[in-house]
Amino acid sequence: MVVLIVDDEPDIIEGIITGVDLKGLGFRQVLTAKNGEQAMEIMRNHPVDVLITDIEMSDMNGLSLLEWVRKQSYDTVTIFCTAYPDFNYAKKAVELQAFDYYLKPIRYEELTAKLSAAVSKVREVRQERQHKLYGDYWLESQPENRADFWNRALRRYAEEGTGPEWLVQDAQKRRLPYRPEDYFTLLIFDLYRENKLQEWNRELLDTAFENVLEELFSLPGCSLEVIASAGPGAYQIFLRQSGMMDREALQEACQQFIQFCNQHMDIGADCYFCSDVQLKAIGTIIQKAYRIFRDDVTRCNQIYDIFPYKKKDEAYAIPTFSAHLEKLMLDGQWQQAEMLIRTNLREAMEEGRLTRSALLAFQQDLMQVVHAVLQADGVPAHTLFFGADFDRMAAEAAGTVDQMIDFSRYLIQETMRAVGEPAERPEGEAAVEKVRQYIDGHLSEMLSRSVLAGTVYMNPDYFAKLFKEKTGQSLTAYIKRRRIEWAKELLVQTALPVSQVAQQVGYDNLSYFSSVFHDQTGLSPGEYRRKRKEK
Repeated sequence: MVVLIVDDEPDIIEGIITGVDLKGLGFRQVLTAKNGEQAMEIMRNHPVDVLITDIEMSDMNGLSLLEWVRKQSYDTVTIFCTAYPDFNYAKKAVELQAFDYYLKPIRYEELTAKLSAAVSKVREVRQERQHKLYGDYWLESQPENRADFWNRALRRYAEEGTGPEWLVQDAQKRRLPYRPEDYFTLLIFDLYRENKLQEWNRELLDTAFENVLEELFSLPGCSLEVIASAGPGAYQIFLRQSGMMDREALQEACQQFIQFCNQHMDIGADCYFCSDVQLKAIGTIIQKAYRIFRDDVTRCNQIYDIFPYKKKDEAYAIPTFSAHLEKLMLDGQWQQAEMLIRTNLREAMEEGRLTRSALLAFQQDLMQVVHAVLQADGVPAHTLFFGADFDRMAAEAAGTVDQMIDFSRYLIQETMRAVGEPAERPEGEAAVEKVRQYIDGHLSEMLSRSVLAGTVYMNPDYFAKLFKEKTGQSLTAYIKRRRIEWAKELLVQTALPVSQVAQQVGYDNLSYFSSVFHDQTGLSPGEYRRKRKEK
């Protein structure tokens, strides 16, 4: 602890230092000042626990000094001393919350007792301050504490490995203000077209969705406890209810969120909810919600109440039609094949016979048929269905019936394109040469991998790998080289401005064209033109 003694009489200061066992009282540092200004300067630079100050001083009296201390919000414990027993002094000292007051001449035993009490007061103030800090920290950390509580609950119960009593026990352990009988609402949002979502920055995407969800689900009589993101494509919300849920308002908020996804994000969404659930039963509801969430493959943009939902039959209930589908495709009846798939999937969905596992089984059978059709025509399946884009599309196909129908249409169309005109389907060196010729004739156009691979009926990833294997350079490097070679010819043989040359060889951005040209030639386009003309 630190004590500051302020008096304009040096003998008084010396008497206190020698007459009182300050070290024994717990003061590790003793500071002194001969006037109020000096005391203020010391207190600006050193924390002071106890202040002993005379009231009557030449420049600033002790009452003015204490008034300044209070304005600075210092927790300093102050003891006044004076030679004059003035009632007005005592009254002002009380107003300024002085700790104690004594008269000169100093009686050291009395001063020691007052300082001992002041030390106890300092310790009490410190303890109160510490408790306040802990309290502030506890209050500040509550949002994170609640979020972690609900996130852990979602993880543990979704895996079906935790008993229902764990949630109540964990809430009590965390000192959350939840009782076992309190009512809550759980909402799970499943978003579709994840490839669309992946175009967005993940952090920005979460912030956008969380802001919209927070606005929509700040419902009367509810507090929003947490919005949890489960990666692109899924969000969960817990609402704490003060009474029974207004289900009409809840479903209206769900519908507004689905409309937001449709109109502003160009994606679809499903909402699964369960309201009026007591804390002690939340674990069971989370488990049921996730079984439904994983099982459901119906159309998107729907709202489902978890309570009345009945689990579907796990059996693969789609009628056997692989042989019929294969015959249609081998006969070139592509539209009929698409219609057969669409009709069977929709009928199975309407009859409630489709689960995610059934849809995955259908997908495997479909791929088997497609491979058989390609093999019959001598087309290796990996030249069409290969790479990260196809893997992503295949993985997402079992999300909903509509996604599986889209995936089936893609498979059939790619198969039709590959086997429909066998004479036009080159392979190996011939395929690479055909693409090189196409590039040379379309340098001013957009030349994507999918466009180039499409000219030889191949998967873009597969063809890119084949092109590099046969030429020793990537498609991008080859296109860039051919564009710069053509740009050189135009710069020397025509008087076109550099900006028009850039556009004719496929570069809309002049700055980027100049940068690429310099990288390839070591010269800017203008320098290259001047040097060639000088020769």
